[in-house]
Amino acid sequence: MSESEHTGDSPPNAPPHHAPNGKFRNPWGLAESRFAGLLRWRWNRVRHPLPRDDGARSLRCVPPAVRVPRAAANEIAVTWVGHSTLLVQLGSVNILTDPIWSDRASPWRLVGPRRLIPAALPLNGLPPIDIVLLSHNHYDHLDAWSVRALARAQPTAQWVVPLRLGGFVRSLGVRYITELDWWDERTVGDATVACTPARHFSARTPLDRDRTLWCGFAVASAAGRLFYAGDTGLHPEFARIGERFGPFVVSAIPIGAYEPRWFMQPVHVDPDDAITAFRALHAHHGSLARAVMVGVHWGTFRLTDEPILAPPQRARAAWTRAMLPDENLWVLAHGETRGIRMEQRGTASSFLLPRRPASSHVDGMEHGLTVYRHDSPGGRIVIITVDERNPNDVVARLQVERRADPERQGVGEPPLIAEARGTSREAVLTELQALATDDAELARRLARWTAMQRRPRSDAP
Repeated sequence: MSESEHTGDSPPNAPPHHAPNGKFRNPWGLAESRFAGLLRWRWNRVRHPLPRDDGARSLRCVPPAVRVPRAAANEIAVTWVGHSTLLVQLGSVNILTDPIWSDRASPWRLVGPRRLIPAALPLNGLPPIDIVLLSHNHYDHLDAWSVRALARAQPTAQWVVPLRLGGFVRSLGVRYITELDWWDERTVGDATVACTPARHFSARTPLDRDRTLWCGFAVASAAGRLFYAGDTGLHPEFARIGERFGPFVVSAIPIGAYEPRWFMQPVHVDPDDAITAFRALHAHHGSLARAVMVGVHWGTFRLTDEPILAPPQRARAAWTRAMLPDENLWVLAHGETRGIRMEQRGTASSFLLPRRPASSHVDGMEHGLTVYRHDSPGGRIVIITVDERNPNDVVARLQVERRADPERQGVGEPPLIAEARGTSREAVLTELQALATDDAELARRLARWTAMQRRPRSDAP
């Protein structure tokens, strides 16, 4: 595959993330100077050292269950090697994200953040790799030693990188490179890879800040669709990414390296932001019954100030508050492999949900509020209220009642089971309609709601 490289200054009609000086930038800006903020953060750490953290002792590595040489045509298998390195087996396509096998995330062998736990899968234990996704050039994502080793061990792999990173990757021995700008798509073997916006920056030295682009990726194959966020802060394009490249079966989103928040917030999501991003990715097509979020970028290198085990704890708490299915949040142990088997229907587009429950009907409309009622198969009455009074923030609330429930008739509001936000009535209805027809999931969420009401107030989240 030929390499497409971007050189020279940005033309006058360049996209907003192309700066006039030929570098790249975030269209949404950054809160403050990264260098000044870095000095302030480091000085604060000198003045106020972090308390001892023994969380690394709780990290565990489990034997991976890699599909060799490939997963079944209708299966998606995900193995966490560590940090942001995933082996994603998207049916017959084997994908590696931001590979790092070195002992340190650093340009030096003896200085810099050191691994808390070894890489869970040896390089020689990898199956044939078809695609390697490199999101940006930071040392915890682009590790020169690992790139050289993979270039030797997997010489036919196709590497997909953001603009201007191809030359450096080629200098490390990689043969097949494709550079992409945000929103670009390319066919790579049996998959389509798209480059997606991210709110971050690039640098490997004090002198090369933002000379190469940073990004996330969306990948589509016959088995389904993958989203890999790379490194990013929260930004307004997640919904557009989901609309254009979704629906995603697997979304790998960072949950770690987020404290102190005053410094990290522009460039690193925290667990709450990660789940906000996940919901936005599914705002257009609706949440798939099996759509999962994989938490990455934690538990491998101590990069920031939060406790080592805080990211998964906060992610689970935020996921519960969002009333999303527990089994759809994957916080993996190092080396753990989980898989999803999809119904064999030929293409990823077959995972689109029907537009609306057939038995739904409009019950009333008043002052921008629309009420839909739907009879679920299990005898529950599902009530979806859509609030369009703010056209830029349409809100839908899903509540559930049982038929002829004398204990609840006329007593307070029905339990609130789920909420969706979007920019149109169709978007929020699409997000909730799958839940409205899934009686087993309605029962689980109703039971969870009941348990939360019974919990003593002091234990409430």
